[in-house]
Amino acid sequence: MAPGNDVLKKRHHLRVRTDLPAEFKLLDNGEITLVGARILNLSEGGVLSGNLVVMRGNTQEIVNGQEMLERESTDLKFTPNGDSTTITTRGRCARAFMTRESLYVVVNKLNLP
Repeated sequence: MAPGNDVLKKRHHLRVRTDLPAEFKLLDNGEITLVGARILNLSEGGVLSGNLVVMRGNTQEIVNGQEMLERESTDLKFTPNGDSTTITTRGRCARAFMTRESLYVVVNKLNLP
């Protein structure tokens, strides 16, 4: 690749592999969607979450997780391993993708404390 060619973008933040339980809460036109997930890696820039279970808040009906992309932002709550402190922040669902039968979601633009 020629110098100055920015086709490949470097990550701006170090990623740390994790296995943290997490909850997402999405609000869209007064309708709440709840998501149980595992944070598989975490950085200042965002999180990669997998093992998603997505439910409508009012009916507990399981729905397609790719609906998360329709939301501009999401509330994210997780507890670091071995700590009793719960971190709650807001982020943007950047993309969702499938590998085999698992859905993964990237949430970025987090406002971490």
